[in-house]
Amino acid sequence: MRYAQIKSGLKLHLVYELPTGGVTQPICGKGTNGYRMTINVPLANACKNCLRIINSKSFDANKFLQSYFNHKR
Repeated sequence: MRYAQIKSGLKLHLVYELPTGGVTQPICGKGTNGYRMTINVPLANACKNCLRIINSKSFDANKFLQSYFNHKR
């Protein structure tokens, strides 16, 4: 899992790294065409929706990735 920023000055979103070297869309569901940067650590500016979703008991990373790949087809 990595943090990705869409534009300078905006929040950092949680994303998953793909085996092909890319990253998924943000966990919170915000759409994007690309990222400005991706990093390993939060800089105290993480998206609160991403954090809320990842910390919920019902979040399953495998289901998220399966739905991501099914949606891309």
